[in-house]
Amino acid sequence: MSLEKLLDKIKSGGIAEAEAILAEARAEARRIEEEAGARAAEVRLEQIAEARSSAERESMRRASNARNSARIAVLAAKQEMLARVVEAARERIEKLPGPEYRAWLKRLLLENARSGDEEIMPAAADRHLFDAEFMGEVNKELNRRGLQGNLRLSPGDARAARGCVMRLGGVEINLSIDILVKQAFQDVEDELAGILFEERA
Repeated sequence: MSLEKLLDKIKSGGIAEAEAILAEARAEARRIEEEAGARAAEVRLEQIAEARSSAERESMRRASNARNSARIAVLAAKQEMLARVVEAARERIEKLPGPEYRAWLKRLLLENARSGDEEIMPAAADRHLFDAEFMGEVNKELNRRGLQGNLRLSPGDARAARGCVMRLGGVEINLSIDILVKQAFQDVEDELAGILFEERA
C-alpha cells in the first residue's frame, strides 16, 4: 500500500473516530442539558413551594396577630364596661336618699359586728349620720341579736370618701363604699361578664 493510501486511510479513520467522539460528546451535552433542565424545573418547583409555604406562614402570623389584637381590644372594651358598672353602683349607693342610706349603713354595721363592742370610724362626709339616735338603734338591735350592743364612735375619721371602718382590737373591717363595691364586683365579676358579654349565636 502506498504511503498516500495509508495516509488517506489514517485520515479517514481519524475523521470517522473524531466524528464518533463528537457525536458522543453532543449526546452527552444533550443529556447534561436535559438533566440540568429537569433539575432547574425541580428547583423552580421547590422555590415556588417554599414561597407558598413562606407566604402561608406569614399570612397565618398576620392573622394570628390580628386575632390577638382584636382579643385585646375586646378585653379592653369589656374591662371599661365593667369599670363603668362598678362606678355606676358606687354612685347609686352614694346618691341614696338620706333615710335609705342610713338604713344601708345600719345593715352594714349589724351584718359585720362580731362582738357588738366595736369602734366605728365614719368617713368625714358621713359622720353626721352616726348621731346618738342612729347608734342607739344599732346597739339596741345588736342586743336583740345577743351581742353586746356597745358600738361607739371613734374621734377620728376613716380614710374613705363614704362609709366607715369598724375596728375591734387590732382588726379593722373596711366598710367604705369603694371597698364594698369592689369586693361585691369581684364576687360576681365572672357572672356579670357572662351577662354583659353573652355570646350571640
